[in-house]
Amino acid sequence: MVGRVVLLSVLALAFGRGPAAARQGRLHAGEFHARYDRAAAQIRLRYEVARDAADAVPLSLLAFRGSIVDSIRVRVDAGAAQPLVLAAERGGRLRGSVPLGDPAPQRVTLEIEYAIRSTAGRRVTLPVVAVMWPPAQARPGLFTGEVLLAGQQEAYNAFPATLRARGVQGDARTYTFSLPVLPAVVSFDVAADAPALTFTRTLDLLVVLLTILFCAMLWRQFRAQPTA
Repeated sequence: MVGRVVLLSVLALAFGRGPAAARQGRLHAGEFHARYDRAAAQIRLRYEVARDAADAVPLSLLAFRGSIVDSIRVRVDAGAAQPLVLAAERGGRLRGSVPLGDPAPQRVTLEIEYAIRSTAGRRVTLPVVAVMWPPAQARPGLFTGEVLLAGQQEAYNAFPATLRARGVQGDARTYTFSLPVLPAVVSFDVAADAPALTFTRTLDLLVVLLTILFCAMLWRQFRAQPTA
């Protein structure tokens, strides 16, 4: 768990403040929805933000090998969807912004949609177009998500959050997750039959075994103490 928290912190720092930091707003919530089928995914993001004094929402995306992002479109509140242009920077990062116009409400909803083609085989990597504003309040569940896997595929070895199976929705298996920060990516392995002992399950098992061992050592030490 500690390792995951550290990695989440690194991912959060990857979206460091950009030029709009002097006039930044705040992020209230983020939702992620993905449908994956035959090496292709459709992504839909929904952000609730408070603009404060900002006149545009800065966005960032990290490029990952084996994942090709295409056709990014963004909608502000109930407006029409518009193409989103992201400029490439060093380190595989792309940046852009969504103008809010004037006047605009204090609370704004952003909806972002795009397609991803995966060429990495079994490992699926879904980059997240992230709002580069700090959260209004640090809390569990700031960023929630749902992943649908079409066909008989199963997900395992997920990062940065565990994907929890929620049954079948139509022709797809449904998984959900929850995070206290915005991730740069949602990644997992897919297979027709997930192995019984995955990396995540191995870590959980090691934690349980170490806890049992520690408790046994404490008990032996207590029993070894002389009685009055």
